[in-house]
Amino acid sequence: MPHAFRLTLAPLMLVALASAASAQSTASQPQTRTRAQVTQGIDARFKLLDSNHDGSVTKAEMQAAENRAKQEAESRIAQRAQEAFARLDTDKNGQLSLAEFKASLPPVRTRPVDTVMQRLDSNKDGKVTLQEFGAPTLAVFDRYDSNKDGTISDQERNARRSSAPGGR
Repeated sequence: MPHAFRLTLAPLMLVALASAASAQSTASQPQTRTRAQVTQGIDARFKLLDSNHDGSVTKAEMQAAENRAKQEAESRIAQRAQEAFARLDTDKNGQLSLAEFKASLPPVRTRPVDTVMQRLDSNKDGKVTLQEFGAPTLAVFDRYDSNKDGTISDQERNARRSSAPGGR
């Protein structure tokens, strides 16, 4: 495998693995929490930081905890990277070929043409006119253009995004 390809691939794989790990840990956390649960979590985290159990945390204790957390995260990422590499290295030669890498990529998915036609062909005549084609996009534009001046300002865009579910 070309050296430049290996150097480019490794960071990309690590970023992907770290993102997946972060998404998994976020998804497994409960959505609602009581004050008692939050307090319990604070107490547990403080105990991990206060290594000499004197009731306070020094900069040195905080740095030591940060170093431990970093080492644990690096170890988890390295393990996942090794597992991912082993899955991709189908010929088990310790190198990842371009063919092996490409084989791991997800397939490109498209929407069925019937679904697109059904959505766009508002008069159901089996053809999509320019007016029908543009209608969904213009409808979104009109929802954003709250003062109906024909321009979407930053203020209108931000207001619409902040009022949308999930903040977007």
